[in-house]
Amino acid sequence: MTDPCISVIVPAYNHESYIASALQSVFQQTFADFELIVIDDGSKDNTWWEIQQFTDERMRAFRQENRGAAAAINRGIEMARGRYVTILNSDDVYHPERFALCSAYMEDHPDVRVLATRVEPIDSEGAVLNDPENPDYGYWLKWYREALATVKRDDDFFFSLLQVNFVVSTSNLFIRSDLFQSEKPFDPTLLYCHDYEFLLRTISRHSFGFIERPLLQYRLHPTNTIRTESFLKRFEVQYAVFRALTFDGWNDLPPNALKRMGTIWYRGLERNPDIHPRRLLDAADEQIRILTDKIGQKDLELQGLADRIRMKDGELKQLSKEIRSKDLHLDQVGHEREDIRRELIRKQAECDSLRQRIDALDEALKRLEADCTEWKTRMHRAEIQLVEADAQIATARHHTAEKERILQEIFASKGWKWLTRYRDIKIRLSQSLHPSSVPSPVTDEKTYHVRLPKRVRPNRPKVIHALANFLTGGSSRLVVDLVEYLGDRYDQEVASFLIPTPLAYAGVPVHHFPMEMTVDAITAFLKEKKADLLHVHYWGEGDAAWYRKVFQAAENWKGILIENVNTPVVPYVHERIDHYVYVSEYARDFAAYVAEKSSVIYPGSDLKLFNRGDAPIPDDVIGMVYRLDPDKLKEDAIDVFIEVVKRRPTTHVLIVGGGYFFETYRTRVSEQGASANFEFTHYIPYVLLPEYYRRLSVFVAPVWKESFGQVSPFAMSMKIPVVGYRIGALPEIIGDESLLADNVHDLASIIVDLLNDRDKRQAIGERNFKRVHERFSVEAMIEAYERLYIRLFSERTT
Repeated sequence: MTDPCISVIVPAYNHESYIASALQSVFQQTFADFELIVIDDGSKDNTWWEIQQFTDERMRAFRQENRGAAAAINRGIEMARGRYVTILNSDDVYHPERFALCSAYMEDHPDVRVLATRVEPIDSEGAVLNDPENPDYGYWLKWYREALATVKRDDDFFFSLLQVNFVVSTSNLFIRSDLFQSEKPFDPTLLYCHDYEFLLRTISRHSFGFIERPLLQYRLHPTNTIRTESFLKRFEVQYAVFRALTFDGWNDLPPNALKRMGTIWYRGLERNPDIHPRRLLDAADEQIRILTDKIGQKDLELQGLADRIRMKDGELKQLSKEIRSKDLHLDQVGHEREDIRRELIRKQAECDSLRQRIDALDEALKRLEADCTEWKTRMHRAEIQLVEADAQIATARHHTAEKERILQEIFASKGWKWLTRYRDIKIRLSQSLHPSSVPSPVTDEKTYHVRLPKRVRPNRPKVIHALANFLTGGSSRLVVDLVEYLGDRYDQEVASFLIPTPLAYAGVPVHHFPMEMTVDAITAFLKEKKADLLHVHYWGEGDAAWYRKVFQAAENWKGILIENVNTPVVPYVHERIDHYVYVSEYARDFAAYVAEKSSVIYPGSDLKLFNRGDAPIPDDVIGMVYRLDPDKLKEDAIDVFIEVVKRRPTTHVLIVGGGYFFETYRTRVSEQGASANFEFTHYIPYVLLPEYYRRLSVFVAPVWKESFGQVSPFAMSMKIPVVGYRIGALPEIIGDESLLADNVHDLASIIVDLLNDRDKRQAIGERNFKRVHERFSVEAMIEAYERLYIRLFSERTT
């Protein structure tokens, strides 16, 4: 392995809030030939956890008992392999060009052994400090300005260093590593001034360089080590001076005070306030004078405040008179209140009577629930008709005229009418049986707790997400991803018709709007929240009436309106809508769309869980991962697996999932005598899915409808070839027409060919991995939505 050019040493101690920024500034360098050695010096907070979040192969991290910063740096120096050594304290930040400029300077000045640059002070939040009158940090800006003036005036780095440590911090050192062959590293007995002792010792004997450009951000915060133990710091300064300097030639001078006072050591140290206390006293006198002036100003302000207080006293006396008058009025109100109490008793009696009538209505509702059984039977028949109709739509997807005719037949069919009536009755019945409008915020072990950002930008635009239900997955998961990834830039809340108990997602504000809500109520909500953007996640079908009210409310509101079309349905079209987002080109092309206001953003998944790692790829296992229900699969979807087993008897089939067709598929496999080749898992927990994916050689998608499913991208992330029928969005997901078929026979041939050609399967798997992470990851999806938000806000402002 080739040694790196630069070894970066980061001593870390109790800096959980800053260590990530420090390490990020190393990885963002324009000069990349470096190694990073991080030493956690026994931190008692979460610093070590923050360090472990970085996985760059150039970084090595170690943890030790607390021995002080100098000891941690020295340990890093012992492990360093670079031509140069640089140090970064865990609360400071490098300029992106520091490595490039410092290494170039050292190459141009081969005699220089130690190099430093100007520094730029920042506060706890990373903001640059530049106000010398600020009471919290102004003293430091004045001190540093005078230190730089000393360097410029003296034109002698060593003489200037005797007066003041203008280098400021170990974070500002860039050192040739061969220096440590002749010089000891940092003195571990010094808590505060190990950098000053090292600089005095090395600059007195070696050439020093200085770049007049701020290439280090030095953080000033309440826990800066140098702000505590001021006496011990001054003591260590004196110790460092007389330990580091040899005072060569001092003894050769005659015992003449004037001559000795003229030496460079005496003249430099005489100006050092930590050596010569008179300097501190002069500075203190100046501070006292400034404070005296400020106190005089405050006295004048206090005098004005006293005058205002006297005026307020007069106002209070007047107010007291008014209060006495109000007391008399309250006595009168008390009598009126008694009259109201008697009226309430009468009303209570009426309420008791109403409760008896409500009990009678509850009995009637129970009888109505019994009648719903017949409706469910009719609904089942209607769903079967809808499944067949959707299959016709898929077959006619390239023939617009034929597609429109089929849609008209569906919407006019008895099955569709029965479905609509059933859903309306179910909704009204649910609202009558459960009149509470706001579900209790109950959570359980299945509730996902949204990770909200620690820091948010001020004056974030307000975004309201409107979706019919806030259940697990689908549009709800998209909303949660937007909150987690863009929550620092946009203040986001949810408006929904159906909020489950226990909650599917906790941590994001959710507002309940029932089906019987009014358009005015939604409009008032948007205005009350001062919403800047309304993002509607549209599913249509049984929830279309609810969505229609949301869109109508937006017509009386001035913000940005986005409609996400998440399934192949006819969208709600209105000139008020600023942009339409489709989950796939297939969903976009299902019905007519407004081209100039439409785009496709593929749903993104968190693919970290679906990582094959070092697990080998098997050779004889095919399978699928689906809900075995009619909305995705048909009864004959199992036939392609049976056909492959007949042609290739060594093949094992893994069917992951449960649902309507579970027993149907098992019975069909048994009737074909292929049970020994099949494994049915039923439903399994989401976190266990990767283990089943790792067992597959080929993932099969025998669906008859697919707007955009996540299970195929999961397989692609696991480097598994995906094959299926030429249906819906599958061609967009897979991106390879050779892996798609129109019938069972052709799809079985594709699968058998792949099982017999391991090299081809591996090549497709590698291509799938790259494709899914570029197009279908949650990061790619969030980036696309962020660009859309920014563009729409920009268009509104212009």
